[in-house]
Amino acid sequence: MQTKRRSTFPLGIFVVAVVLRSVSQISAGIYSTGFDTMSGYIVAILNPLVINLKTICTGIFGEFVLKSILSLTNANPFLELKIASPLIYGIFSVSFFYMLKNGLKWSNRLSLFCTFLLILQPAILRLGWDALDEELAFSFFFILIGIAGANLLSNEKLFWKLLLTILIFFTEPLVAVLLTVVFAFQLVKSGIIRKNLVTSLTLCSVVLFLLLLTLIEFAKPNLLPSSPSLNLTYAVRGPQTVPLGSTLGISSSGLVNYFQADGRFIGGSYQNLLEYIFSLSIYTTLPLIIPSVYGFYKDKIAMPMTIFLLIAGYSIVVIPTDAIPFYNRWILLLPIPLTFYATNGFNKLTKKIRSPSKVEVASIILACMFVIGGLYSVSTILPVNQQAGSYIPKGLSATAFPLEEIPGLQAIDGSLNSNLMSHSAILTNENYEGYLKSNLDQRYTVYIVPSQFNIESALSLMHSEVNGSFYVVWYAIGNSASYNLTTIIQQNGVGLYLL
Repeated sequence: MQTKRRSTFPLGIFVVAVVLRSVSQISAGIYSTGFDTMSGYIVAILNPLVINLKTICTGIFGEFVLKSILSLTNANPFLELKIASPLIYGIFSVSFFYMLKNGLKWSNRLSLFCTFLLILQPAILRLGWDALDEELAFSFFFILIGIAGANLLSNEKLFWKLLLTILIFFTEPLVAVLLTVVFAFQLVKSGIIRKNLVTSLTLCSVVLFLLLLTLIEFAKPNLLPSSPSLNLTYAVRGPQTVPLGSTLGISSSGLVNYFQADGRFIGGSYQNLLEYIFSLSIYTTLPLIIPSVYGFYKDKIAMPMTIFLLIAGYSIVVIPTDAIPFYNRWILLLPIPLTFYATNGFNKLTKKIRSPSKVEVASIILACMFVIGGLYSVSTILPVNQQAGSYIPKGLSATAFPLEEIPGLQAIDGSLNSNLMSHSAILTNENYEGYLKSNLDQRYTVYIVPSQFNIESALSLMHSEVNGSFYVVWYAIGNSASYNLTTIIQQNGVGLYLL
């Protein structure tokens, strides 16, 4: 009976993870939840697969899988993402449990507690809200440790190590960097001793080569554009889309001046920067700090990840003019290694408490986490301030545009192609890029501006690039005549306009 119950742990974890993510997808209506899923993934899977150095280094495996499924099933791309998102989160959750139990040799109960403590956190639920590639790459990462154990330099299972390492690098660069950090830490700590010479040299060569390729693109992040630039990016199925803007604030070394590159802090507002980082930390790292410090121990996996993520995530606070790129994404990943230590902290604490029992304490903690995770999946429970709200959604049912705009988008959908003349130019916010990509059935040129741009800034860029009439899909504009816009249709906070 005991063996049978243990064998159901992975299935139970998978079901809980899938249900948590599915509830938010159902409540989001016909479109998929998340920002990047609507503005990036839809565009990527509808476009033809391009295999070159840039796409390989920035992660192509997830796109290849989604595109292959779409070509085989001819399904609606929104429906595909609504199904894929819960399944990938289920795989992510089970692989984490597998790593703890098989790779790190934790007990079943402790592995189960740690897994639920991780996957019920709003920060981790948000991870795959619009970053499916990160979840998939972490699944490979966890499986790698589950197969190879904590010591990546051992001579055992070299084939699986190489295969999973390559999959990680071809899926998500950020996770590839974390793998490199862990590998380098173990390499420096252990030294290339004779019994591990073949494995160490082989893995070192592969990892360093892949990291070099990855950093070619990783060191040049796509931050907030603010000056005109026309580079045709998509041109085959559906409309052509052209990004308006170029990257500012990035030095030759790849470090970022966020006072120039991030719209939240442009002009050198250090107070705004601190408020944003603090509010972001409230939902990611601060709840885990006390149990993590209490449960900290030296290990070969979580410790190097934690050290690197703390430096990469919070370097912006120390030197905002020369910080490591993607600080917000690094901060969002910090709960993964911190959950290791938090679990150990809770485990140490319960050993010192006679009443209530360890099982009762764990049950209370997980019950609270189930309430938080469940409510976050179905409602907008987080009182996120305006700063952090640009990266942490109040609830998982949020999408690239407010749910109340969906009826308006459906109304626009019915008249979009009938109103637009062939080869028209369209200006829109990046929030609607995926929507337009999936609904325009002719060849148009769509000009995309960042979500932080208002209509006045967007039109000023557009006037400098396009001659003649063009259309605008935007949030509802109160006095459209003041912008020389003629309203074609406007409903539920979104409108289609003609300039």
